[in-house]
Amino acid sequence: MVPPSSLSSLLPEPKQKTKSDASLDGYPVNAEGQDNLPVVGLIFDSLQPELSPVVSFSDFVPLRQRNFNMEIPLPTQQQIDDTNKRTKAFFQALLLKKSNPAGSKIKRNESSGNSGYIEYRSKNLLSANSESTPHLIKVVDHAADPLHLSNFKIRSVYAPPIDEPPAPILHKTDANLSKEERQKWEIPAAVSSWKNPNGYTIGLDKRVALDARYSDSRMGAHDINEGFVRLSEALGEADRKARQELKLKAEARKQLAEQESKMKEEQLRMLAQRAKEEREKKRAERFSGNIIHDEAARERAIKRDERRKEAEKDLNLSKLSVVDKLKALAHTQGRDISEKIILGAAKATEVSELQYDSQLLSRGANAAVKRSEDQLYDSPLFIQEAISSIYRPAKFGEADNSSQQIIESINGEARFEELNSKRARIESSQQNRETPHNADSELGKKKQRH
Repeated sequence: MVPPSSLSSLLPEPKQKTKSDASLDGYPVNAEGQDNLPVVGLIFDSLQPELSPVVSFSDFVPLRQRNFNMEIPLPTQQQIDDTNKRTKAFFQALLLKKSNPAGSKIKRNESSGNSGYIEYRSKNLLSANSESTPHLIKVVDHAADPLHLSNFKIRSVYAPPIDEPPAPILHKTDANLSKEERQKWEIPAAVSSWKNPNGYTIGLDKRVALDARYSDSRMGAHDINEGFVRLSEALGEADRKARQELKLKAEARKQLAEQESKMKEEQLRMLAQRAKEEREKKRAERFSGNIIHDEAARERAIKRDERRKEAEKDLNLSKLSVVDKLKALAHTQGRDISEKIILGAAKATEVSELQYDSQLLSRGANAAVKRSEDQLYDSPLFIQEAISSIYRPAKFGEADNSSQQIIESINGEARFEELNSKRARIESSQQNRETPHNADSELGKKKQRH
């Protein structure tokens, strides 16, 4: 083992040096903790002549663990006051330094209180044996007014000039740039991947060329897998087949719809034809009284029916007013007669005959016009008759007379004889209903007819 004396040289020096004749009573006890016994566990350095102890085990034990009943005395009030004064003075000095920084020309009032005394001895120069008289001179700093202007001129400090060449003055040249030179100087517009306010369409190749991340130097050659080609072809073929199927289905639906519409039209046409035939049959049975099987008889019945319709039409026309009759007649002839002309309301503007000389009145338009001396009258003689005959009907003459003549001519036609005879028979039948029934007279009439 290494002797303990050799390790003492590695330890630091003791904090307090002991005297050469000091006893060992003041040193702590050994490691076993035996008090009031001769020191046995102390380590001495053989290199030191006084053989003073260097360190012991108890030096490494904290004070609280050496004596658990140790009491540390509290500071006295005098010590507290002294510490407070020193701290306050220190903070006062810090605040004074902050409020009056270095270079400030303003002095505080506290600095004016700094004064000193100088002893001065003066001698009387007139007498040779005179002794010097001591004088005390108090040196006091001059109190400066902080609001007083400075007695020293403040000189402005300018920055030193910078040795740089003067900026060149650019002038516009008269030379015209060629197209190639202009293209060299042209800066393309920036293409953003996020903003496109104008809605421009930019090709993918240009976008890839503008993006440095997808340059050929960084990404290298691109190899497209054949699976993508086959996938695109399969998708295209499936899309084409789906479109073809949809087209065939649409055509089939269209054909079915056309067939249904044709069937409905055929059914409606057959129903209309059947209804028309039934109406014709009922009409023929109503007028003939029995079913006509002969073709000639059927034609005669149809003609008789047409004549009956015309008679009913003429009868309805006879019930109309004169104006309506004229309108119907004009419509059958393909002409259009207005209501004013029929009623005689479309007359020319009647100009009242002048009962005074019109030259006496002032005329604004012809006031400055010099009239001819040969012109005695201001208007022609028969101007009223000419104006009234502008819209006069050339065929019928007066409106009332023409309408009456048209009605008489219509009634005088031969095609209305059957209608007149039918009307007479109706009137006679009404008279017979009012009178008592006479069977003998009716039989006589029938015999005369046959």
